[in-house]
Amino acid sequence: MRSFTELWPTLKRLLAYGSPWRKPLAIAVAMMWIAAAAEVSGPLLISYFIDTWWRNIRCR
Repeated sequence: MRSFTELWPTLKRLLAYGSPWRKPLAIAVAMMWIAAAAEVSGPLLISYFIDTWWRNIRCR
């Protein structure tokens, strides 16, 4: 695998191609982060519900 210093010129050139669309690209990246967080939060919320509420209901 190439080192980062070897890949930097290519990455810099690719980022230069996207500079006219900087704002839409930033919005797209932010929405991808939000989508990834939402995908992970579902199982976390379900596990929280099971660990707290369901255990309290079963112990009564």
